[in-house]
Amino acid sequence: MSAVVYARVPDSLKQSLEAHAAARALSLTQAVVELVERGLQASADEQFVTELERKLAAATSELAKTRARLKQAELALRAAREREQTTARTDTAFAERARHELACCPGCAKSLSR
Repeated sequence: MSAVVYARVPDSLKQSLEAHAAARALSLTQAVVELVERGLQASADEQFVTELERKLAAATSELAKTRARLKQAELALRAAREREQTTARTDTAFAERARHELACCPGCAKSLSR
């Protein structure tokens, strides 16, 4: 099915259309249909590309936020490990001190410890 569309165009545009049609061995109507279809497709593609760019920007922003959260988690983990190591060293030092002799009984010379 086809329909008729009338349009007034500048002479320069009509000459360009005729040149385009002649270069491709098309009728003027075929050339106009081809160019309008390509233009409409390009317009649709542009909207699609714009939507993809919007989605890319959102994903990039989310990635940056996720990387920042990861960095914070890594720093918190490092701090927790350092606290754990400090606590372990402290516990080891207390255990070592608990094994040392405190004194000797002056009467029997038996060792006193905690």
